[in-house]
Amino acid sequence: MKHHFAQFNVAWLKKPLDHPDIADFKNGIDPIHELVDKAPGFVWRLIADGHSSATTLRPLGEDGIINFTVWESRKAMANWVYRDEHAGALKRRRDWFHPPMEPGMAMWWIPAGHTPTLEEALDRLQYLRSHGATPLAFAFKDRYTPEDADAYLKEPGRPPLGDPRIGAAQAERCIDAYVAAWNEPDAERRMQKLAQVMTDDGVYCDPAKLAQGRAALVDYIAQVQAKYAGGHIERTSTVDVHHYSGRFNWRAVKVDGTLLPESLDVVEFARDGRICRVTGFFGPPIAHSAP
Repeated sequence: MKHHFAQFNVAWLKKPLDHPDIADFKNGIDPIHELVDKAPGFVWRLIADGHSSATTLRPLGEDGIINFTVWESRKAMANWVYRDEHAGALKRRRDWFHPPMEPGMAMWWIPAGHTPTLEEALDRLQYLRSHGATPLAFAFKDRYTPEDADAYLKEPGRPPLGDPRIGAAQAERCIDAYVAAWNEPDAERRMQKLAQVMTDDGVYCDPAKLAQGRAALVDYIAQVQAKYAGGHIERTSTVDVHHYSGRFNWRAVKVDGTLLPESLDVVEFARDGRICRVTGFFGPPIAHSAP
């Protein structure tokens, strides 16, 4: 069976797409796509209805710009990526996008003639983030073949695509970025840190506050920082995770070094691996009174 080479990637904008600092990127979208459509070995790319690219599609949140293409071979894609027209834009990616906290690109083999779906791409990216590089989802440096993917699927105990769980290492990276956002004094940078690890409509709830949406959490963090000026939050336990749920202990440290009692956060993850809800409990559990 003949196979083609699929790639999906997400990049995290530093500014909204209509911001002047992003103008060079925005103005280059259509010219670059006109060139890729004519590139040797190009097969297909995702296009939003009524548009010329996938830029308006934001399955990973408003800050995440996606690109999804299929090529006749790995070599055909590589030849395009490093062509002068695209290589120039690639060199400027740090001007427009934040460094990714998680792998931002997933690649895999598909049967020739198959048109992959966006859901399939999101599952592949999450599989890579959760399990590391495998023949089902890998990075450009990896050299897996279609035959490797077939063999991998036949091995007993291999988690399937769409497996309803988040990997332990991925959960830890995500939660550490979330904790770092609590310690970030600048509101814009705080929002940017959370954008990659928390859904736009993510909910935060503790005994004192219900914050619905990531923007509301950013504002609430500012209130907490003002109350404990100069202090910080630190994770004090391992991250315990199963399926899409996790928990970890943390504590606040005042500016004078005073340690507040350990508390517990229970975290729910979305299918794409980002946090969708945090429920906080202050202090240790309260013991039952003696009968």
